[in-house]
Amino acid sequence: MKKILVLVFLLCLFPLSCLAKPIIKCDKQTFDPLTTTYYLEGNVSVDTGSRLITANRAQVELYSLEVYAEGNVNLTQDDMVFTGDTVHVYGSQKTAVVEGDISFSDGNTTITAARGSFNWSTKDAVFEGTVLINADASLFTGTTQNLLNYKNECGQITTNKIIYNVRTKKFHD
Repeated sequence: MKKILVLVFLLCLFPLSCLAKPIIKCDKQTFDPLTTTYYLEGNVSVDTGSRLITANRAQVELYSLEVYAEGNVNLTQDDMVFTGDTVHVYGSQKTAVVEGDISFSDGNTTITAARGSFNWSTKDAVFEGTVLINADASLFTGTTQNLLNYKNECGQITTNKIIYNVRTKKFHD
């Protein structure tokens, strides 16, 4: 049963290239065979060596390949750290949507927002709501360079929506 859980987490959370023996931990695990859903409680973590997702609780739906986690959600990959109150991972879309006072950092770039998402295929992180950005001006491309004119009293760039590509380490439209 634990091997099935490992496989589902991998398919939902990580590209197929990362299928190298993840380590999944939690304090309590139950399974509902009618809904094919795993319920994980307490200190939930999925570690593939290159990516780590932690939360207080998680639900894994086998049929839809979706994962919902809440409470101290933390997604880490290389220098990228994405935190928030909840995350909903859509396995078929290779997308994670993080909500609730999110914080994102990638090296020296930091972003806070009400909502954010990350797509593992495109490597784009999209931030929405009241978005506050601390980043070097050289990271802004195209029309996002206009945002450099919208700094608050703390020197943070403010906007309602921004896209940051983790691969190129640049903001874009």
